[in-house]
Amino acid sequence: MQFMRPRPDTAPLVDRFCVYSECHTEFVRRREPPTGLATLLFNLGPELRVELADGSRGTYGAGDAFFSGLSETYALTETDRAQRGVLVSLTPLGARRLLGFPLDEVRDRLIDPTELFGQSARRTMDRLRETDAPERHLAIIEEEVELALARPSRPVAYDLVWALRRLRASSGRITIAASWGAAADIFLFVSNESSA
Repeated sequence: MQFMRPRPDTAPLVDRFCVYSECHTEFVRRREPPTGLATLLFNLGPELRVELADGSRGTYGAGDAFFSGLSETYALTETDRAQRGVLVSLTPLGARRLLGFPLDEVRDRLIDPTELFGQSARRTMDRLRETDAPERHLAIIEEEVELALARPSRPVAYDLVWALRRLRASSGRITIAASWGAAADIFLFVSNESSA
């Protein structure tokens, strides 16, 4: 597995990029715990099977991909003792920016990225399949995700952005009530200053 952290200006939106290749592993089924991140996965190798806690399933061959939003529970992945692909882990803010609409509209379903991002998702997969070099895979996925995040989308409310960043900075150790309370105090202060 090779990981790459995003550039500083993208860091609030992308947790990490990952290229992975596993051969002759001991596991066939693996439990994937929730991470508080959204997942964009491009499968470049043998078939990958994913099952969510609600019983929904997806099967992804080489050249397939899926997007899954934030999850509250685990997922099961199953392989035939080998897998290869590229994974993007998006922060809640990054997933919201990339989608352009609220995350509760996708939740943790398994969604074909072309349904969400159109032909740019297909172009990304085509580019990834043109090479076997992990470093090139990382460069391609970073470039494509940064292009997608740069596109105009519906603005995200300032207080929500602030609260999400505060939750992330505290690694989830601050309560949502405290985040929202502090955001509300700042919003009132800014409003009062601008009207003075």
